[in-house]
Amino acid sequence: MEKKSKIIIISIVVAFVLVVGTIATVSLVSKSSNEPTKVASQKLSLGHKFLLDLEYEKAVAEFNAVIEIEPRNVDAYIGLADAYIGLGDEEKAIEALEKGYEATGDEAIKAKLDELKRVEETTAEVTTTPEVTTTPPETTTVETTTTPEVTTTVAETTTTVATTAKKSGRTERKDYSWGYIIKEYDANGTLIKESSYNKDNSPTSIREYHSNGNKKRETTYDNSKGYLELIVEYDLDEKMIKSSRYNADGTLNNFYIYEYNSDKIKIKETEYRGDGKLKGIFEYTSTGKWYKYSVYKKDGTLDHYLIYEIKEGQYKATVYNPDGTPRYH
Repeated sequence: MEKKSKIIIISIVVAFVLVVGTIATVSLVSKSSNEPTKVASQKLSLGHKFLLDLEYEKAVAEFNAVIEIEPRNVDAYIGLADAYIGLGDEEKAIEALEKGYEATGDEAIKAKLDELKRVEETTAEVTTTPEVTTTPPETTTVETTTTPEVTTTVAETTTTVATTAKKSGRTERKDYSWGYIIKEYDANGTLIKESSYNKDNSPTSIREYHSNGNKKRETTYDNSKGYLELIVEYDLDEKMIKSSRYNADGTLNNFYIYEYNSDKIKIKETEYRGDGKLKGIFEYTSTGKWYKYSVYKKDGTLDHYLIYEIKEGQYKATVYNPDGTPRYH
């Protein structure tokens, strides 16, 4: 009887140990399974930030890292394509979108892929097909040969038009297979605005310039859906001073304000929600290196902040609570 009691007690202890071990294992697995998601989310945010900062190579690295963790992340593929476009490598952008569509089957990726291929085909057409410039000279030659007086009249008319154009500025339009571009010039012949439209007259982008030729404002529209997507404003030195991103319904999603030191190096970037409430602050050293990002709750209080260091050629972040204690690496 005593021997049987001992066996029962041992069995209970073993069962207890197994249960505790199982709970601990589940807890560890749960924690470890959440970790990649956190890392992917951080890197996706980094990628979008680098896109806004026009640091395309860094954006490529971050979006690729997200795809390695989450192979079906639609935003990562689209961001990667945008980064390659920024680098002027449309072939890699198309390759990234094709890979993304194959992995996800997402229609947003497909729409962007189709649009990019269409632009590539148009570029090829424009490159291989020279502008027709032979007709005016031929017409002028005929007129000169048959009626000398007409030649004089034409010359006078051209001069009059040129004079009028110089006083009021001029507008040029160039048509393509995908749509058209309108360029506007001031009275001095300086380009002040460049607008791109699809065949259905929906805008794709509008670029405005300062009198010194530098960009003043750049407005981008979503090609697949046609809504206002992004507005970026620049100072006279073409430094970004504000960027605003919009939702499909036209409401403001968020916006950034950029600050620079006396050497024109960016030292601070403040992000606000669509309602104007503080969302985050990026801080840079005096040489322009990013080292800190503070995240704020919707009520305006600090939730946590990240300190960045470059290790092995990549940004490594340590997350801290508002009181300065580490949250996780």
